[in-house]
Amino acid sequence: MSDDTTRPLDTERLDTGVDSGVDDAETLVLEPAAETEQTWAQPPYVEAATPVAAAAPVERPRVRWAGILWGLVFTATAAIAIALLVDPVRRDDADVWLRTQTPGTIALYGLLALGAIILVSGLVGVIRRLQRRTP
Repeated sequence: MSDDTTRPLDTERLDTGVDSGVDDAETLVLEPAAETEQTWAQPPYVEAATPVAAAAPVERPRVRWAGILWGLVFTATAAIAIALLVDPVRRDDADVWLRTQTPGTIALYGLLALGAIILVSGLVGVIRRLQRRTP
């Protein structure tokens, strides 16, 4: 019982059982390439003027606290705006409240908003200073 799939392993060609489309008579024989003499130019030896410094330790990336704080401020502002605008009853109540404000109270609310901006900026500055002190 000798067929093409049961060849002994000591033959030159190992049959994987997959038809490669090449007949045994057309088997390609690879010959070693002719050796050619090549001379490779050696780069000139250059002595380093200074010894190579040891690699500096890799520092962790700094946390951008300003972005985090301002992101929280904008998120809170958006959450309040959404809470006021989604419900028609709240929207009407906010409209009535805004229409009853006097110029003095609007100026005070503006100063309050400016104070909040200064507060967040100050917190960012304090955190930056603390980050510079810690190695």
